[in-house]
Amino acid sequence: MIAEALAVALLAVLVFITSLGVADRFLLGLGLAWTEELARYLLLWASFLAAIVATRRSAHFKVEFLAEQLGPAYARGIILFSIAVCLVAAWYGVQFAWFFRKQISPALGISMGWVYASVPAGFVGMAFYLFRDLFRSRGASSEGGDVR
Repeated sequence: MIAEALAVALLAVLVFITSLGVADRFLLGLGLAWTEELARYLLLWASFLAAIVATRRSAHFKVEFLAEQLGPAYARGIILFSIAVCLVAAWYGVQFAWFFRKQISPALGISMGWVYASVPAGFVGMAFYLFRDLFRSRGASSEGGDVR
C-alpha cells in the first residue's frame, strides 16, 4: 500500500533529520535551522498517513461493546457517522490549506499549503477505507459473519 510505504519512508527520514538536528545542536554547531521545521512537517504527514493505514487495517479505537450489544445497524451507524466526520474535517482541511497556501515556511521556504494538505489527504483516505468497511459490514451481516 502506498500510504504505508510513504509513512515508513517519512518516519525513516524523520529519524535521520532529527538525529542530524541533535548532532548539529550538540556536536557540529552549524546552526541548521531547517531540521526542526522539516521534522515537524514530516511528523504531521507521517501521522496522517499512519492514520490511513490504521483505518485500512481496522486498528483504530472502536466502540465494540456497544456494537455487539446493539447489533449491526448500530455498527453501520458508527461507520456512517465516522465517514461524515472525516469528510467534514477534509472539507475544512482543504479550506485551511488553501487559505495558507501563500504563507511560506520560515526555514524551508515552502508553501504552508503543502504542509496543511496533510489534513484533507488523511481524512479522505480514512473516509475511503471506512466506506469500504461499510460495505464489508453489510455483506458480513447478511451472511451472519463478523461486523466490522
